Amino acid sequence: MNKGFSYKIDIEDIKRYMKVPVAEKLEWLEEMFRLTKATDTAKQKKVREHFRGENRD
Repeated sequence: MNKGFSYKIDIEDIKRYMKVPVAEKLEWLEEMFRLTKATDTAKQKKVREHFRGENRD
């Protein structure tokens, strides 16, 4: 059984995204970060901190 997922991105979608101003991309990224932090469970937060190297002795 195959686990995970896969998807394809159309080259035209990539070209459109490349035209989006950097400031707009960064705003979107910041919004997603705030949403993720606000909705994370304690377990998800712990996993993120582990991979970021936070709280290591």
